[in-house]
Amino acid sequence: MLDVYYGDFKASGDHIMLVTFSTGQTRLCDFTEMFDDVPAIYPLHDEKVFEKFLIDHGVLTWQNGDIDISPTYLYDHSYEYSDYEELVSV
Repeated sequence: MLDVYYGDFKASGDHIMLVTFSTGQTRLCDFTEMFDDVPAIYPLHDEKVFEKFLIDHGVLTWQNGDIDISPTYLYDHSYEYSDYEELVSV
């Protein structure tokens, strides 16, 4: 198992987030793909809720910690991505 932690985050709308991990990789995380698999994150369908994230003790959280996603889970369910400018210009 890869031991990763979060570095930097950029929410780009439409429930997509670019996350830089401790591996140095920036990965694209499409939360719409997780909604069916992880019912606990259903409140994140609301883009206003989704955008109000924070890191609490190394874990990505929303709604005062009621919703959280570990770095390893998000890394495993994301895609390698290298060009943030290309993403936001589409």
